[in-house]
Amino acid sequence: MQLSAQRKSTSEFSGFGGPVERIFAILNLTAEQGMITTADVVRALDIPRATAHRLITNLETFGLLRQTPFKGKYSAAPKLVTFATSLFASNPVYLPIKTLLLGLTERTGESHSINIYSDGEVEYFDGTDTSASAWQLRAGHKSPLHCTGAGQVFLASFDDKNLDRFLQTGPWKQVTPDTLSTWEALYERVMQVRKQGYTIADSEYTEGIIIGSVPIKNKAGKVVAALGIRVAKLNYSVNKVAELIPTMQVYANRMGKLL
Repeated sequence: MQLSAQRKSTSEFSGFGGPVERIFAILNLTAEQGMITTADVVRALDIPRATAHRLITNLETFGLLRQTPFKGKYSAAPKLVTFATSLFASNPVYLPIKTLLLGLTERTGESHSINIYSDGEVEYFDGTDTSASAWQLRAGHKSPLHCTGAGQVFLASFDDKNLDRFLQTGPWKQVTPDTLSTWEALYERVMQVRKQGYTIADSEYTEGIIIGSVPIKNKAGKVVAALGIRVAKLNYSVNKVAELIPTMQVYANRMGKLL
Protein backbone atom coordinates (compact mmCIF):
# COMPACT_ATOMS: atom_id res chain seq x y z
CA MET A 1 0.00 0.00 0.00
CA GLN A 2 2.72 2.45 0.96
CA LEU A 3 4.83 1.55 -2.07
CA SER A 4 2.02 2.06 -4.59
CA ALA A 5 1.18 5.42 -3.05
CA GLN A 6 4.84 6.41 -3.22
CA ARG A 7 5.09 5.54 -6.90
CA LYS A 8 1.88 7.39 -7.65
CA SER A 9 3.18 10.55 -5.98
CA THR A 10 6.34 10.59 -8.11
CA SER A 11 4.82 9.40 -11.40
CA GLU A 12 4.23 12.93 -12.70
CA PHE A 13 8.00 13.45 -12.73
CA SER A 14 9.27 9.96 -13.57
CA GLY A 15 7.10 9.15 -16.57
CA PHE A 16 9.79 9.90 -19.15
CA GLY A 17 12.62 8.35 -17.18
CA GLY A 18 15.03 11.17 -18.02
CA PRO A 19 17.51 12.68 -15.55
CA VAL A 20 15.53 15.89 -15.07
CA GLU A 21 12.31 14.02 -14.31
CA ARG A 22 14.18 11.75 -11.91
CA ILE A 23 15.76 14.70 -10.11
CA PHE A 24 12.37 16.31 -9.59
CA ALA A 25 10.93 12.97 -8.47
CA ILE A 26 13.63 12.66 -5.80
CA LEU A 27 13.06 16.22 -4.58
CA ASN A 28 9.32 15.59 -4.51
CA LEU A 29 9.85 12.39 -2.54
CA THR A 30 12.07 14.27 -0.08
CA ALA A 31 9.37 16.91 0.38
CA GLU A 32 6.79 14.23 1.12
CA GLN A 33 8.85 12.06 3.47
CA GLY A 34 11.25 14.52 5.06
CA MET A 35 14.11 12.04 4.76
CA ILE A 36 14.90 9.53 2.03
CA THR A 37 17.29 6.64 1.44
CA THR A 38 18.72 5.21 -1.75
CA ALA A 39 16.32 2.28 -1.31
CA ASP A 40 13.37 4.70 -1.21
CA VAL A 41 14.43 6.17 -4.56
CA VAL A 42 14.94 2.71 -6.08
CA ARG A 43 11.42 1.68 -5.10
CA ALA A 44 9.73 4.94 -6.05
CA LEU A 45 11.38 5.40 -9.45
CA ASP A 46 11.96 1.72 -10.27
CA ILE A 47 15.59 2.34 -11.23
CA PRO A 48 18.86 0.50 -10.47
CA ARG A 49 20.46 1.17 -7.10
CA ALA A 50 23.63 2.51 -8.73
CA THR A 51 21.56 5.06 -10.68
CA ALA A 52 19.65 6.13 -7.58
CA HIS A 53 22.90 6.53 -5.63
CA ARG A 54 24.44 8.63 -8.42
CA LEU A 55 21.43 10.94 -8.56
CA ILE A 56 21.43 11.45 -4.79
CA THR A 57 25.20 12.08 -4.83
CA ASN A 58 24.75 14.70 -7.55
CA LEU A 59 22.03 16.45 -5.54
CA GLU A 60 24.30 16.39 -2.50
CA THR A 61 27.18 17.84 -4.54
CA PHE A 62 24.96 20.71 -5.73
CA GLY A 63 23.95 21.42 -2.13
CA LEU A 64 20.31 20.43 -2.56
CA LEU A 65 20.39 17.34 -0.33
CA ARG A 66 22.58 16.49 2.63
CA GLN A 67 23.22 13.48 4.81
CA THR A 68 21.42 13.34 8.15
CA PRO A 69 22.67 11.87 11.44
CA PHE A 70 20.54 8.83 10.61
CA LYS A 71 22.56 6.28 8.66
CA GLY A 72 21.85 6.28 4.94
CA LYS A 73 19.20 9.01 5.12
CA TYR A 74 19.19 12.31 3.27
CA SER A 75 17.14 15.46 3.77
CA ALA A 76 16.72 18.83 2.06
CA ALA A 77 19.82 20.99 2.44
CA PRO A 78 19.55 24.66 3.54
CA LYS A 79 20.30 25.81 -0.02
CA LEU A 80 17.23 23.97 -1.36
CA VAL A 81 15.01 25.24 1.45
CA THR A 82 16.16 28.83 0.86
CA PHE A 83 15.56 28.46 -2.86
CA ALA A 84 12.06 27.06 -2.36
CA THR A 85 11.21 29.72 0.22
CA SER A 86 12.32 32.52 -2.12
CA LEU A 87 10.24 31.10 -4.96
CA PHE A 88 7.18 30.83 -2.73
CA ALA A 89 7.54 34.36 -1.39
CA SER A 90 7.82 35.79 -4.91
CA ASN A 91 4.90 33.74 -6.25
CA PRO A 92 1.55 35.54 -6.69
CA VAL A 93 -0.11 32.66 -4.79
CA TYR A 94 1.51 33.99 -1.62
CA LEU A 95 -0.06 37.43 -1.93
CA PRO A 96 -3.49 36.35 -0.59
CA ILE A 97 -1.74 34.53 2.28
CA LYS A 98 0.12 37.73 3.14
CA THR A 99 -3.20 39.58 2.96
CA LEU A 100 -4.68 37.12 5.45
CA LEU A 101 -1.66 37.55 7.72
CA LEU A 102 -2.12 41.32 7.70
CA GLY A 103 -5.87 40.87 8.26
CA LEU A 104 -5.21 38.70 11.30
CA THR A 105 -2.96 41.35 12.81
CA GLU A 106 -5.58 44.01 12.14
CA ARG A 107 -8.18 41.85 13.91
CA THR A 108 -6.10 40.93 16.97
CA GLY A 109 -3.90 44.01 17.19
CA GLU A 110 -0.87 41.75 17.65
CA SER A 111 2.05 40.57 15.55
CA HIS A 112 1.79 37.19 13.83
CA SER A 113 4.19 35.02 11.91
CA ILE A 114 4.41 32.14 9.47
CA ASN A 115 7.11 29.60 10.22
CA ILE A 116 8.24 26.59 8.20
CA TYR A 117 10.07 23.38 9.01
CA SER A 118 13.59 23.62 7.61
CA ASP A 119 16.08 20.78 7.93
CA GLY A 120 15.38 19.93 11.55
CA GLU A 121 14.73 23.49 12.71
CA VAL A 122 12.04 26.16 12.67
CA GLU A 123 12.60 28.89 10.11
CA TYR A 124 10.88 32.26 10.39
CA PHE A 125 9.33 32.83 6.96
CA ASP A 126 7.31 36.02 7.24
CA GLY A 127 5.46 38.09 9.78
CA THR A 128 3.67 41.30 10.66
CA ASP A 129 4.71 43.97 13.11
CA THR A 130 2.89 46.33 15.42
CA SER A 131 4.20 49.25 17.40
CA ALA A 132 4.50 46.94 20.42
CA SER A 133 5.90 44.05 18.43
CA ALA A 134 7.80 41.36 20.29
CA TRP A 135 9.04 39.62 17.12
CA GLN A 136 12.24 41.41 16.15
CA LEU A 137 13.05 38.53 13.81
CA ARG A 138 14.16 38.47 10.19
CA ALA A 139 13.17 36.05 7.45
CA GLY A 140 15.46 33.02 7.61
CA HIS A 141 15.94 33.15 11.38
CA LYS A 142 16.32 29.60 12.71
CA SER A 143 15.26 28.29 16.11
CA PRO A 144 15.06 24.85 17.77
CA LEU A 145 12.08 22.54 17.56
CA HIS A 146 11.86 21.62 21.23
CA CYS A 147 11.40 25.07 22.77
CA THR A 148 9.33 26.99 20.22
CA GLY A 149 5.60 26.96 19.55
CA ALA A 150 6.03 26.27 15.84
CA GLY A 151 8.56 23.56 16.59
CA GLN A 152 6.15 21.77 18.89
CA VAL A 153 3.45 22.00 16.20
CA PHE A 154 5.81 20.40 13.68
CA LEU A 155 6.81 17.66 16.13
CA ALA A 156 3.13 16.89 16.70
CA SER A 157 2.76 16.38 12.94
CA PHE A 158 5.54 13.76 12.83
CA ASP A 159 4.48 10.14 12.62
CA ASP A 160 5.27 8.08 15.71
CA LYS A 161 8.43 6.60 14.21
CA ASN A 162 10.04 9.94 13.36
CA LEU A 163 8.85 11.51 16.62
CA ASP A 164 10.51 8.69 18.54
CA ARG A 165 13.73 9.26 16.59
CA PHE A 166 13.70 12.92 17.51
CA LEU A 167 12.97 12.24 21.17
CA GLN A 168 16.00 9.97 21.28
CA THR A 169 18.20 13.00 20.52
CA GLY A 170 17.32 14.59 23.89
CA PRO A 171 17.92 15.98 26.40
CA TRP A 172 18.18 19.36 24.72
CA LYS A 173 19.66 22.72 25.58
CA GLN A 174 18.00 24.50 28.50
CA VAL A 175 17.51 27.82 26.69
CA THR A 176 15.53 29.35 29.58
CA PRO A 177 14.56 28.01 33.02
CA ASP A 178 11.18 27.04 31.50
CA THR A 179 12.52 25.18 28.45
CA LEU A 180 11.20 21.63 28.03
CA SER A 181 14.59 19.96 27.81
CA THR A 182 13.77 16.33 28.69
CA TRP A 183 12.11 13.88 26.34
CA GLU A 184 9.43 13.08 28.94
CA ALA A 185 8.33 16.73 29.22
CA LEU A 186 8.46 17.31 25.47
CA TYR A 187 6.58 14.10 24.72
CA GLU A 188 3.79 15.16 27.08
CA ARG A 189 3.58 18.56 25.35
CA VAL A 190 3.53 17.01 21.86
CA MET A 191 0.70 14.68 22.87
CA GLN A 192 -1.18 17.71 24.19
CA VAL A 193 -0.65 19.54 20.88
CA ARG A 194 -1.96 16.55 18.94
CA LYS A 195 -5.05 16.48 21.13
CA GLN A 196 -5.93 20.17 21.24
CA GLY A 197 -4.51 21.30 17.89
CA TYR A 198 -2.31 24.14 19.14
CA THR A 199 0.43 24.98 21.60
CA ILE A 200 1.31 27.85 23.91
CA ALA A 201 4.93 28.09 25.02
CA ASP A 202 5.47 30.39 28.00
CA SER A 203 9.05 31.70 28.26
CA GLU A 204 10.41 28.46 26.79
CA TYR A 205 12.55 30.12 24.10
CA THR A 206 12.82 33.70 25.36
CA GLU A 207 12.16 34.70 28.95
CA GLY A 208 9.13 36.93 29.29
CA ILE A 209 7.74 35.98 25.87
CA ILE A 210 4.64 33.84 25.25
CA ILE A 211 4.36 32.07 21.90
CA GLY A 212 1.13 30.58 20.59
CA SER A 213 1.14 28.45 17.45
CA VAL A 214 -1.35 26.57 15.27
CA PRO A 215 -0.70 24.37 12.22
CA ILE A 216 -1.31 25.42 8.64
CA LYS A 217 -2.36 22.38 6.62
CA ASN A 218 -2.58 22.09 2.85
CA LYS A 219 -5.55 20.61 1.03
CA ALA A 220 -4.16 17.11 1.58
CA GLY A 221 -4.15 17.67 5.34
CA LYS A 222 -0.37 17.84 5.66
CA VAL A 223 1.15 20.39 8.05
CA VAL A 224 3.23 22.69 5.83
CA ALA A 225 3.71 25.67 8.14
CA ALA A 226 2.77 27.12 11.52
CA LEU A 227 0.94 30.34 12.24
CA GLY A 228 2.15 32.02 15.40
CA ILE A 229 1.68 34.87 17.81
CA ARG A 230 4.45 36.19 20.04
CA VAL A 231 3.66 38.58 22.87
CA ALA A 232 5.34 39.96 25.97
CA LYS A 233 4.12 38.68 29.35
CA LEU A 234 4.03 42.28 30.54
CA ASN A 235 0.99 42.78 28.29
CA TYR A 236 -0.50 39.29 28.03
CA SER A 237 -1.26 36.17 30.01
CA VAL A 238 -1.34 32.59 28.77
CA ASN A 239 -5.14 32.63 29.09
CA LYS A 240 -5.39 35.77 26.98
CA VAL A 241 -3.26 34.17 24.26
CA ALA A 242 -5.47 31.08 24.41
CA GLU A 243 -8.50 33.28 23.70
CA LEU A 244 -6.94 34.25 20.35
CA ILE A 245 -6.23 30.65 19.26
CA PRO A 246 -9.67 30.04 17.65
CA THR A 247 -9.24 33.17 15.52
CA MET A 248 -5.76 32.05 14.50
CA GLN A 249 -7.11 28.63 13.56
CA VAL A 250 -9.72 30.21 11.30
CA TYR A 251 -7.02 32.16 9.47
CA ALA A 252 -4.70 29.15 9.33
CA ASN A 253 -7.46 27.11 7.71
CA ARG A 254 -8.06 29.85 5.15
CA MET A 255 -4.35 30.00 4.37
CA GLY A 256 -4.18 26.23 4.00
CA LYS A 257 -6.95 26.23 1.41
CA LEU A 258 -4.74 28.41 -0.80
CA LEU A 259 -1.90 25.89 -0.80
